[in-house]
Formats: sequence, structure tokens, C-alpha cells
Amino acid sequence: MSMTFEKIIEDGRLWAVIYDGESQNALDKLFDQWNDVMWLRQFFKENMDDLTSYFKITDVNDAIWDTTEDSERLQCLNWISRLMLTLTSCFARWRTIAPAICSWEWKRLV
Repeated sequence: MSMTFEKIIEDGRLWAVIYDGESQNALDKLFDQWNDVMWLRQFFKENMDDLTSYFKITDVNDAIWDTTEDSERLQCLNWISRLMLTLTSCFARWRTIAPAICSWEWKRLV
């Protein structure tokens, strides 16, 4: 099986695999599954022994709730991380061009 890697965060600290024949990367697919209640219900029913022995969860609905909550938190962190990188990049560019703009405006006003 062949795969490629997709950069998730521009600074290169987070990448996701795209398997041949797949239209989306594994991270996006995982978040889609974690937000799909029907998929989660089937998954937890098929893996009830692991759910009970490793996580001490005996109610599928509790597992679904916990998973969707965790998914929302992780997606939020991913979004915030991307936003912070974008803002940092914009601020760095602004610091480079701002002196020239301010100098030009000052000369124009004087």
C-alpha cells in the first residue's frame, strides 16, 4: 500500500497520511468518524470488550458522548493552532512593511 503525506499545519509540525485510493487524509477521516454517531455506535458495539476492559466504560452512549466531546476539543485546538500560525505570519510580514508605510505616510503629511 502506497501513501503520501499532507501538511496539516504550515510550520510542518503536523502531517497526515493519505492512502492511495482515498480522497481525504487520515486525520480528516478520523474526525469524520468521531463525529458520526452511527459509525461510533457500530465501532463500540464491535469493540465492547476493549471498551470495558481498557476504559471501564460499559455504556455505548457514554463512549459516544466522550468521543464526540474529545473530537470537538481536538478540532478546536487544531483550528486555534492554524489561526495562531496565520496571525504570527501576518504580524511578521506587517513588521517588515510597516516602517516603510509609516515613513511614507509621515512624509506625505509633512
